Amino acid sequence: MNNGNFLWRVHNFHVSTSEHPMSTLSHLKPASLWHLFEKICSIPHPSKHEQKISIWIQAWAKELGLVIKEDTVGNLFIKKSATAAMENHKGVILQAYMDMVPQTNKTTLYCHGK
Repeated sequence: MNNGNFLWRVHNFHVSTSEHPMSTLSHLKPASLWHLFEKICSIPHPSKHEQKISIWIQAWAKELGLVIKEDTVGNLFIKKSATAAMENHKGVILQAYMDMVPQTNKTTLYCHGK
């Protein structure tokens, strides 16, 4: 844990607060995006310890009715069908990492998922 001071970097927007870090982001729009961001940040997911975030992502995708596949090394593939009348348009592929690289410094201690 840390001493109660947080520094978050979100698209070059720096937030430093002694309160819960997400309370500072709650006014940002769209609110649904920042709610998801808050949830993701609340789940420890450092490199080599992505299982908790993987389980959450799969549950989130299942709740939305999306098709989910997981390969033998833990990569997730999530597919959303085209919107009506858009079936003949080119699809979009998004790629992201599930892990985060936590930072430890003089004022912030992190246990790296342990």
